[in-house]
Amino acid sequence: MTMQHANSTLSSTVFMHEDDAFFNLPTGEALCYRSYGNASHPTVLLVVGLTLQLHYWPKELVMPLIQAGYRVVVLDNRDIGRSFRHASPPLGMKEILFAKPHANTYTLTDMANDAVALMDHLGIEQAHVAGMSMGGMIAQEMACAHQARVLSLTSIFSTTGNRKVGQPSLGGKLKILGKPPTTRDEAIAAYLDKARYIAGNRYTVETDWAVDYAGKAWDRLDGKRAGAGISRQIGAILKSGDRTTQLKQVTAPTLVIHGDRDPLVNPSGGHATASAIAGARHLILPGMGHYISQSVSPLLADLLLSHFARA
Repeated sequence: MTMQHANSTLSSTVFMHEDDAFFNLPTGEALCYRSYGNASHPTVLLVVGLTLQLHYWPKELVMPLIQAGYRVVVLDNRDIGRSFRHASPPLGMKEILFAKPHANTYTLTDMANDAVALMDHLGIEQAHVAGMSMGGMIAQEMACAHQARVLSLTSIFSTTGNRKVGQPSLGGKLKILGKPPTTRDEAIAAYLDKARYIAGNRYTVETDWAVDYAGKAWDRLDGKRAGAGISRQIGAILKSGDRTTQLKQVTAPTLVIHGDRDPLVNPSGGHATASAIAGARHLILPGMGHYISQSVSPLLADLLLSHFARA
């Protein structure tokens, strides 16, 4: 994809459906991804969190990276968007509440291996890897298990897996575990409600952008079947456990970003992540919650670019 094509594509509020591409994992399942910018430029791999799809990243975050000379790659994690659905049974509410994943549930390591397989498919030897929430956990796993592939690590409002830190507030839990929508309109309304709750008190939710994201997410996912895949992603988090010991082995230059108004991952999770990784830089953004809005994106882009330059 040329730079001109990338700029044209990204001029819309979110990335368009027509840019979706697919590749098969060694096991045969297909993952969906998009690539923006010049393929010969250094790569930034952005990994989304629980329930989210690859078009979540605002153009206000992605475009500055491309304009600074980076290629940006995004993907639908397994069990979301247009990527494959795992064959294991979904978790019920009881298993989630009591943290009892099924024996054949996959792990965050498996999801990290998916991302590395995408790099292999695209011929990317190394990348700057940035993930938010569950995507931050996947990025951490990549930096632990695939050290040579990660030029730098950025963990955005994420945590270590230690259940003593990073836990959601009661209100945050209720938002996560709310009744799943059954129509497109319900899905949009539910997403807006959750986004406004988790966004914090400084960087507002842009309604048009959020409505567009949620509508496209329903359409890409065939929204009625979303719940099963999301439950399996929760199972991967639960099954993977505490990464604190492994994180001490991370060699990639690391930036940890967290908002001080996060109701889904308590800021203690970011503090624990930074404490576990030698030399990690830890930034607390006042007023930011658990949401990447258009308004906070220029700041995040600046932070990422400075981190890449130091790395």
